[in-house]
Amino acid sequence: MVTPKQPRSLHTGSLLTNVQRDLEILFTSTSEAILMIEAKGTILAANEVGAKWLRHNAQSLVGENLFQLHSHINAPIEELVQEVVSKKTILESDFLVDDRCMEFRLIPVAEREKVTRLIIIGKDVTEHKRVEEQVREFTEQMERKVRERTKKLEALNQKLAEDKQRAEIQASLSHHLMQDTQDYGHLLEHITTEISDLVGDTCLIALFATDLTFVRVQAITDRNVKSTERQRTQLLNRTISVEGNAVANSILKGERYSTKEVTKETGENLLPTELALQLGESGLVALEVFPLQAGESPLGLLAIARDHGNPYSDDEISFVGSLAGSVALAIQNAHLFEQLTESQNQLRGLSQKLVQVQENHFKHLAAEMHDQIGQDMTAINVNLNILQAMLPKTTSEDIISRLADTEKLVQGSVKRMRSLMSELRPPMLDQYGLTAALNWYCEQYQRRTNIELAVNDQYMKNIRSPAEVEIALFRIAQEALNNVAKHAQATQVDIELLEEKGDIMMVITDNGTGFDMKNQDANTQAHWGLTLMQERARAVNGKFLFRSVPDQGTQVVVRVRKAP
Repeated sequence: MVTPKQPRSLHTGSLLTNVQRDLEILFTSTSEAILMIEAKGTILAANEVGAKWLRHNAQSLVGENLFQLHSHINAPIEELVQEVVSKKTILESDFLVDDRCMEFRLIPVAEREKVTRLIIIGKDVTEHKRVEEQVREFTEQMERKVRERTKKLEALNQKLAEDKQRAEIQASLSHHLMQDTQDYGHLLEHITTEISDLVGDTCLIALFATDLTFVRVQAITDRNVKSTERQRTQLLNRTISVEGNAVANSILKGERYSTKEVTKETGENLLPTELALQLGESGLVALEVFPLQAGESPLGLLAIARDHGNPYSDDEISFVGSLAGSVALAIQNAHLFEQLTESQNQLRGLSQKLVQVQENHFKHLAAEMHDQIGQDMTAINVNLNILQAMLPKTTSEDIISRLADTEKLVQGSVKRMRSLMSELRPPMLDQYGLTAALNWYCEQYQRRTNIELAVNDQYMKNIRSPAEVEIALFRIAQEALNNVAKHAQATQVDIELLEEKGDIMMVITDNGTGFDMKNQDANTQAHWGLTLMQERARAVNGKFLFRSVPDQGTQVVVRVRKAP
């Protein structure tokens, strides 16, 4: 069955009816306030929610003027409506209705490009705003905590960076303590530089004189390079009187001296004149002076001074104070090393004199044996020959035999005397040098002991060493070979001579039984032989090294430094 087509007018009327019904449903079912007004404010329609906001019912609002009903609404409604009418645009705004926050939207309705009506839609956003405010407050609170935490972390990172830098300085100080034992002036300069860079501004180290009434500035550094140059020129190695000075008195008691806000005037009374002259017009913000002590004995002082900014923090004071002990130890070690070096130099000088006296004695004894005993023995031998010639033919064979034996004894004694003279002062050594003397001596030694010897000088340049060096090395070789013959039970000995960067080295190696050096008795003859060799080497500024391993032989190494 086909439904007859309805006329267009009937369809349009039905559509309008449906739209009107839908609008009525929308008006009644929505939770939002809806108002329709004319451009001049006359209310054309309103739902119950909107009427409730205006403190009326929906039916009584129709025909009323909105501009006259909004006294309890905190918003310039008339001006907003006029703005929408003139601009023909949707406008959104928040109003306070009583104690509720309302969000409104004003929508223009135009006919023939003229706004004749407006639809006002509003909803209660009080809870939403409250949640937003809570979120905002929570966000601000979290941001504040994050900022505080960030600040703490930055402070912690700064503290860690400072701790790392301080640890690096302490490690550097320990390294320099090991490296600069002989040059503590360089060490102290390094320390003042590190402290000045870390805690600033000026760092000074001064040591007391023996009578404790003077100090000598050993190192000073300022962050300002020009100030450092000026201060070092004026103060370094300067002897300054501190007798009766308050700062020095505290240091001598082993107490740290601390003060703040030192003006130029107060500084003249507090500091020695030489140091007070270094103060600028603004004086000092802080001054910290730490004692340097070896046990109970005062060595000197370590001072830090700051001329601007904040006073030193407890961490900075504690850090510098922790370095004072290491600095004092370095100074004490340096003093001990200087004393040791001086003692070694004195011992070396005595060894040189002893060796020289001994060599002179050997030389004199050899000359005496040659000039006196040698001539006497030659005369005795000549007299024996004359006596033998003068004997009558009737002389008994026994007398002739005894004279012949006496002649042989004299000749043997002359031969042994010449050998002894050569050992006391080998003529080869003076005339041809160390290698020739060793070759000659080794030939003699090999005949006496049947021990094979080899002298290797292929790495020696053809340059004679100083006489005292050649004599020392020859005597050491004599003593080493003497020990081999007595104790080593060796069959082969190698002597190597070489030159390296101007230094002379002699290495003597045997294939004997060797021994355990830990169990060597200091009173044995072999040990005294080692001592003599060490003294010989020390006398010519040489190094002596001795190695021995059971069943693997023994090695003697001597290195004589090139003369500076």
